[in-house]
Amino acid sequence: MLLDEWSDQDLELARAIGPGRSDAAAGGRRAGAGGSADGDGPGALQALRRLDAPDPLADSMADPLMEPRRGPIRGLDPFDDGFDADPLPDPHADRCDGARDHGIGGIGGIDDADAHTEGAAIVLDLKSSGGDGVVLSISIDGQRARAWVDAEAWCEWLAPRLAVQRFPQIPPDLLGLLGDWTLLPLQHRARRAGLGLPRFCSAEPGSCVRAIAPTLTLCRADAELDLRLLDWPETWIAALAQTMEDRRPPLTIPPIPVALAAGWVRLTRAQLARLSPGDGVVLERPAAIEHGHAWLVAERPLALAYLAHGAWHIEHACNEEISMEQGIEATLRGSQLDDGNIVLTAVAEVGRLSLSLDTLRELQTGQTLELAMPATAGSR
Repeated sequence: MLLDEWSDQDLELARAIGPGRSDAAAGGRRAGAGGSADGDGPGALQALRRLDAPDPLADSMADPLMEPRRGPIRGLDPFDDGFDADPLPDPHADRCDGARDHGIGGIGGIDDADAHTEGAAIVLDLKSSGGDGVVLSISIDGQRARAWVDAEAWCEWLAPRLAVQRFPQIPPDLLGLLGDWTLLPLQHRARRAGLGLPRFCSAEPGSCVRAIAPTLTLCRADAELDLRLLDWPETWIAALAQTMEDRRPPLTIPPIPVALAAGWVRLTRAQLARLSPGDGVVLERPAAIEHGHAWLVAERPLALAYLAHGAWHIEHACNEEISMEQGIEATLRGSQLDDGNIVLTAVAEVGRLSLSLDTLRELQTGQTLELAMPATAGSR
């Protein structure tokens, strides 16, 4: 798929993502790490286990695999310790019952926090993806959003909860539970950004054309999951991107080599061809190089500089009107163009300085040059 084949929504999502965004915790996938090796298929459901590491990012009421101690919509009371009232119904009760029916553990207290979101991160970027996979249907503030994921990658992402190798091996009554668990890192980020939480609705086999497309990547220490954004609310993605860091590296411009010249001369190609070792050439506006003076030249004269006490100083800064072509007129007779009327500029270069662009922009009389690299000597 080419850029001009993107839908209007793809273009809007790409504009929202820009050069790529990531949160501070984003990192690469740990090399050599893989999913669970406890078996595959429904017979391995006992591999769906709790991880005992405490997680400061996990929310027991948001994790569908944890039994909430308090109702998720209950108002906060500064005088309420939360232990003397009846808890509200668990919105994930049906899904949790399905997990219990399959003999899956993992229903724990608030101290038994899930490690799924510990160190997890998200990245927004344009990535290549497509083919046969799974389409996740999600609801965000009542709006439908769909994402395509690679089926194998999703199974690997689910490995800490369910060891399967193929999407059809996931029991249908566990699909909602595992879909909710998949989105926890994104929900955590959306909550911190003050955005509507993405809610899992369904998943079904689906395919899309392989292309570079707007992609949201969920990252943790041992796995990554690319969600190719099919029809997400552009305003939600744009708001999320604004809370993340720009992934572009800082723009750096390398030092610019500037010639130290004794002067210059304008000669035709025929005159240059006739020059031999030992011939003398009269330079235009020669610098007193025997006294440490030299022109700074980069396409045109920039300044007249002098060397004193081991440093180069600007004696006179040139304006843009000073040119190495002043006073030279070439007259072409008819349409003939040959070595006798092609005029070139020969610069008598005695060395070079490497200067930053900022230094070159601010050349002024009396300035001491800060060299990006040591000066080099030579002649040309």
